[in-house]
Amino acid sequence: LGLPLVTSNGTGRIDSSNTETAAAAAAAGATMDLCILATQVTSRLLVTLLAAAGNPAAVAAANEVLSWLNVQAATKNEHLTMFKSKERFPQVFDWTEEVSAAELHLQNLLPKLAAVAGVPSLSYVSIQNQGNYMVELPASRMEVPQGWGKVCGTKQVCRYHPLEVKEGMAALARAQEHLAAATTVAWQQLLADFSAQHHAACREAVSAVAQLDALLSLAQLAATPDYCRPQFVEDDQPAQLVISDGKHPMLDLALDGRAVPNSLELRWDGVRAAVITGPNMGGKSVLIRQAALTIIMAQLGSWVPATACQLSVFDGVFSRMGATDCLLQGRSTFAEELGDASHILASATNRSLVIMDELGRGTATHDGVAIATATLGYLVTHKQCLTLFVTHYPEVAALARHGSSDNSSGGTSSSDDSGARPAAAPATVDTANAAAAAAGSISAGADTAATKEPPSSSGSSGVLHHHVAVYHMSYVRHDPAPSEIFDPNTAAVGAVKNATTQNVSVPVITFLYKLAAGAADESFGLNVAQMAGLASSVVQRAAAIAAQIKCRVEPSKCQNGSDAAPPGLTGSQQQQKERDKQQSQQVPQQQGQVQQHRQECCAELLHVLKEVLQELQATADQAATGSTQVSGDSAQRQGAYRSMEAAASRLQQLQQRAVTALTACGDV
Repeated sequence: LGLPLVTSNGTGRIDSSNTETAAAAAAAGATMDLCILATQVTSRLLVTLLAAAGNPAAVAAANEVLSWLNVQAATKNEHLTMFKSKERFPQVFDWTEEVSAAELHLQNLLPKLAAVAGVPSLSYVSIQNQGNYMVELPASRMEVPQGWGKVCGTKQVCRYHPLEVKEGMAALARAQEHLAAATTVAWQQLLADFSAQHHAACREAVSAVAQLDALLSLAQLAATPDYCRPQFVEDDQPAQLVISDGKHPMLDLALDGRAVPNSLELRWDGVRAAVITGPNMGGKSVLIRQAALTIIMAQLGSWVPATACQLSVFDGVFSRMGATDCLLQGRSTFAEELGDASHILASATNRSLVIMDELGRGTATHDGVAIATATLGYLVTHKQCLTLFVTHYPEVAALARHGSSDNSSGGTSSSDDSGARPAAAPATVDTANAAAAAAGSISAGADTAATKEPPSSSGSSGVLHHHVAVYHMSYVRHDPAPSEIFDPNTAAVGAVKNATTQNVSVPVITFLYKLAAGAADESFGLNVAQMAGLASSVVQRAAAIAAQIKCRVEPSKCQNGSDAAPPGLTGSQQQQKERDKQQSQQVPQQQGQVQQHRQECCAELLHVLKEVLQELQATADQAATGSTQVSGDSAQRQGAYRSMEAAASRLQQLQQRAVTALTACGDV
């Protein structure tokens, strides 16, 4: 606190940074009067805590106990030497004297042992893992006194335990065991007596000291650069969380203050849910953890790592992150994931914060998308809590883009002339209607009561608007040269199986760790596979498969011979409209090409089947003719067999053609 510590008589000062001065003052009977210190502060909390920490009854009890103990030995946890009051601990001192007597007896044996050995003098030596109280004689000596047992030796000396020394060591060991038992009993009795007499007073003082220690830590944290005092809004205002240039406290500490700051704004009457997309390892989980930690730190009274923070008082922070199973209960990772989600849906209120990280990833894609979409809709429309929802599913991100005229994707491409791809403004949507439409469950004339927002506290009701926005963690994408990109549109059927590193390339992603509006183009899992050191052949094979799958799902991106992300907007929505118009014009052409492929495949398949039927008829005729020649001479039989083998080979070739044609039709 930066205030002097005043002695009880009000005249002396104790410098807490000088240990010798403080010890001298304590030895002189001076005690720090925290009650006087409490009169020099204005905080009611500090006044109360300082007064409790300086409780005279607790101070007197502590001084009494300290007078019985050797403080330095007690600090080092040396139980055998920490008792100094002979009147209080007589048993300890009795056995201490026994130990001293045993050690003295062993020392008095040395002159007698030297005389028996015929040497001027002897001394004890101790060797680790060999023993104590050993005497040494030259290794060249042939005769040793009777009863001396050899313990160990070197080329120069041999070490022995004489019989008298063994008896003295046994007596010393017994005394030391009794002393250890006596100190244990004395310490336990001291604790019991102290607890019975002074527990209540000291418990209050210790609790106050602990709180002062915690407040001191929070005060030191508040002095950290880039920390601010959070501002709480009144309880009658809608729930909100507004963070300006916030950071994750632990990450910022680990990076020496170089963590990338991010701003976030959630309001009950505005954007309640932020759907966060972006590449793997792009910082999505850090962002939502950061928001949760900011709330917790603010509500325990701490300053927070941000330039500004305004928030409501939250009744809970609910988290669904990570992947763990519970083998003992027979619950899989996905079951644990949905169990956490179930608890959140049952417990969260409109005064809660919910953070969910990749809900639905533990099952098939369609089920995962459906669960994630329905859960997000329920949180926004029914629980009405503030939500941070991380996902890699484009369908979930599409909820926030639905109905918006600006559907531009996030990210920055290295091929863009401007060097950046400005993101779209946060798009909003009626989440309940969009979720139902995504599941295909809304039909003409159906009851749409489920799409209505529950009545608010003011009694009004209506369709939910403007409560979901989509963001992404920004990045820079370095695409390969056009000549190196694998083009699924020009590859023959099955070419993916023969794809090599020469015709497939994986984009390199530079993470910017900055939150921006709009959805990300992709998750770029192959980039993380490269970073993780996955075999190059595996990564290239995966890139080829991904390119073909993308061509099937998004044929519009295959028409230009590349699946690279389109260049971003330059700020004008007119360019986006032009791209949408061009894409809509390409749809009939793409559909016509697909239809042509289908017709070609079906024609090929019918042609192959016709040849198969003809070959089967010819083979049947040859078999009938061959059966009549079996009874002929050897040359006739061999000719019949060769004809049948040729027919079988021809059938096998036709079978392979049929399989190829079926595969082509399946791909189309």
